[in-house]
Amino acid sequence: MLARNASQRTTVSFIALDFLAPRIFCRGNATTRRTLKAEPVRPELNSSSFFDRSVVAPLASSSRSTLSPGDVLDQLNKHIDLLHGTQCQGLSNGEAEIFNQAVLQLRAMAKPLLAPDLHDTWRILNELDKRHLLRFFGPPHYEMCSRIVASYCKHKLEDALFDVTEMEALREISVAAAAEGQSEGLKQYMLSLIKLKNPDAVLLLYERYEALLGEKVIRLEPEEPVDGDKGESANSSSDHAQDTTIHGLQSDILLAAVTAHALRDSKESFLNAFSMSFRTSARFIPSVIDHFTRLLDHDEALAKRVKDYGRRIKVARLVARPAALAKHIDQLAHSWALKPLEELYQDISKGLSTPDPWLSVKSSDKDANGSIYVSESAWPAFITGFMFCRRTDLASNVWNDVLKWGIRPSAAMFTACIKGYGELNAPVEAINTWNAMLEQGLKPDIAAYQALVGALYHSNLPEEASKRFQLAKSVVRNLSPTPADSDVLVLYNTTLHGMLFHHEETEARAILDEMQAEGPKPDIVTFNTFLRYYARKGQLKTLSEILQMIEPTGLVGDVYTFSIVLSALFKVRDDAPEIVLNLMRKQGVEPNAATLTTIIDYQMRLQTEKGLHAALSLLGRMERDEIPGARPNDVTYTSILTGIHRSNWLPPKLVAEYRKIIWDKMKARKIKPKRTTFNILLQACFQNPEPQGTQDALSYYKIMQKERIALANDSWYILLHNLVKREEWVLANEVRLDLLSRNFTPAGALSDLVERVRKRATEKLKAGPAAYI
Repeated sequence: MLARNASQRTTVSFIALDFLAPRIFCRGNATTRRTLKAEPVRPELNSSSFFDRSVVAPLASSSRSTLSPGDVLDQLNKHIDLLHGTQCQGLSNGEAEIFNQAVLQLRAMAKPLLAPDLHDTWRILNELDKRHLLRFFGPPHYEMCSRIVASYCKHKLEDALFDVTEMEALREISVAAAAEGQSEGLKQYMLSLIKLKNPDAVLLLYERYEALLGEKVIRLEPEEPVDGDKGESANSSSDHAQDTTIHGLQSDILLAAVTAHALRDSKESFLNAFSMSFRTSARFIPSVIDHFTRLLDHDEALAKRVKDYGRRIKVARLVARPAALAKHIDQLAHSWALKPLEELYQDISKGLSTPDPWLSVKSSDKDANGSIYVSESAWPAFITGFMFCRRTDLASNVWNDVLKWGIRPSAAMFTACIKGYGELNAPVEAINTWNAMLEQGLKPDIAAYQALVGALYHSNLPEEASKRFQLAKSVVRNLSPTPADSDVLVLYNTTLHGMLFHHEETEARAILDEMQAEGPKPDIVTFNTFLRYYARKGQLKTLSEILQMIEPTGLVGDVYTFSIVLSALFKVRDDAPEIVLNLMRKQGVEPNAATLTTIIDYQMRLQTEKGLHAALSLLGRMERDEIPGARPNDVTYTSILTGIHRSNWLPPKLVAEYRKIIWDKMKARKIKPKRTTFNILLQACFQNPEPQGTQDALSYYKIMQKERIALANDSWYILLHNLVKREEWVLANEVRLDLLSRNFTPAGALSDLVERVRKRATEKLKAGPAAYI
């Protein structure tokens, strides 16, 4: 049996009724409609025989003269049984009848409007176990058992206690069914225990459920350390530093277990809830939490606490994985999602500042007092994110909070500020930050030098930037630890980019010669920097020289290399796409749909007519199958559509014409855009600041309605967020009403946005016509 086999692989105690978990080869055969028939004894099957050609050979080789239609059907039934793994060896007619009668009885008790007889259900299952007939149980049977438990719990009086026999039966049946993916019964039983304020019983159920899924535990790859986190534990406690993840666990069952911890309402209970959640792959989606907490209408305070636990666990999961946290912050910043970014920081700040903090800036278990450790890499990540969003005030708050929490600002924090001031064209502040870092006795690393040089070039101070670069060259050899060549190369590439941007070609070529002779050896980014410079200047001869320099190095061009060359050649050569394709093949890069789509996207992002024509020319070759294995797909066409909608570089008339052309091409190839495709198109349309951008976005919205494409939380949010941002309140309210008419339940940030639009519409209605004047 599955549960019994699993119990041999783990030390966790399993449920007593392990016979409810079927053998792995018996899952697919059982349905509620199919009855079992006794069959003669036949050799035991093993997994290797399922695909043995000798098993199916008689059916294929038999002639019509030797097989009647009935024989053919009988053969087919036998092979279907082989495929599904039905093992009916030695099954008598009486046993088959017993099984089928039991299934009929269970099905009758699973009817939703009736209160099932739990004791009778328990008796039937035990009887089947004694006769070894539960091996024929499959998903439909487990679904019936789950429904029986759910119905029994719903019909039970809320304040009525379960007796010992009831608890045993409900526990064994619900857990086994949930382990097979039928979790409604277990959820309802856990909710009943929650209403009875019995968290211990709920957590025992969860432990047994988790144990049955134990064979699905997989080892996770170690996470890349961020900003010197090598050797650091992501958390303060060994309980948190799990290297395994439970997969297949249902989110509602996990939420029920979290609710049990929330019933206890203490720091320890939250940390236990987090530790439990951290070792699973389940995620707390806002809509799932909202739906679950509505089931806790008997206790509003508990529902509110569960939502709080869910939010904090989500934050804690990020904090416990420093690389994931830094990546998330970067994504929010580059999406200009300032509000979620600020809320994330506030949640972390609160976790550190409460009277009994559940987060800690201390890495040792003794100092952290069991709290979850916030890595030092979090603070420069937040500073970088806030400054990218041009909110120096929020970055300043981070700095002040770090000092308040007793943390000494690191070189990485100073570097983040320098980089941010460079983006803001504030060279004085960048230099002052550099000087402050030196005054603190911190030695700048290679990243700090790169940030300062980049900031000075970006702020149009090339002479000062060049001086700082020369200083960096002189000290880089004495840095301890010695920086990797890849890190030093970033400094050189930043300098080359700045020099060429300020037309210091002679100085840049001298540095390139130095790199080739002494190191660090140039990479493809280095050469792309020069290629882009000469392409913009139209110096094709010099561009060709740079291309010839690449080959001896053993480097291979990337999509940006070929995109730059295509842009340059298309200005003077009609056969530019063919030349680029030959160049790719020469460098061992076989053109395919992915690489060519990236090149097309690059051309569209140039927002020039030449780039558009180059993209369409390359698309034409792909459509005509002139490039083997590179037929255009939905991403290819989406790249062109987003390119023509993005910004206002094309007249509206041309946008409409090209849009129709591309749309017709997609229809001809029977390419149907998905919801994610429309999301990308909606975002691109809203990037056009003109009113036409709004009209184009709404036209795609209408297409989604016409094609009956289901709009999810992300689609509605893109529409409402951008309409509100443009102060198109009337249109936003129409979209809101459409959302509600579809019985769609908004969650998270979308729910807040819907409420904001509703309030605005109500205010307009109360004000009357004067509100529109």
